Amino acid sequence: MTKNVKVKNAKTHEYDGQKFKSGLELFCYKLLKENNIPFIYQPASYVLIQKFKSNFRCYEDTGKITRDKNKKILSSTKRFDLIENVREIAYTPDFCGVDNDWIIETKGFANDAFPLRWKLFKAKLNEEDFQGILMKPESQKEVVQCIDIIKDQTVVEYITDNKTN
Repeated sequence: MTKNVKVKNAKTHEYDGQKFKSGLELFCYKLLKENNIPFIYQPASYVLIQKFKSNFRCYEDTGKITRDKNKKILSSTKRFDLIENVREIAYTPDFCGVDNDWIIETKGFANDAFPLRWKLFKAKLNEEDFQGILMKPESQKEVVQCIDIIKDQTVVEYITDNKTN
């Protein structure tokens, strides 16, 4: 079992000039298009934790090892050294409504880092007072349910808007 891969058991797909990380992501894209739901694919990232410079000394591995298919080391920049700068942690959802009224993150198989990143993302949305709908479908059936939820929400908003006019 491989840990910390971007998307487990997923094959990349290309459609409409877009590259998708999984078949479930492509399925969602097609369904949103078929239902004429305006959306943004992979909108701007949310910064979950800002980059910072530590005020303490931290020593850790600072490089990487490149290996060939036979696991032979080709090059190594591996060093145990002082680290002062810590990179930001960001999150980019898969799909977002154009009015930022809903977000869909398709997730067939989550890697080991996803649950923590997902909680940080929800905390960020909460902090920003997100008033939309957040959905994380894990199957095609759940993607269909998401589309129904978006369509139902659009009908409710339309009725509400017309009552106030």
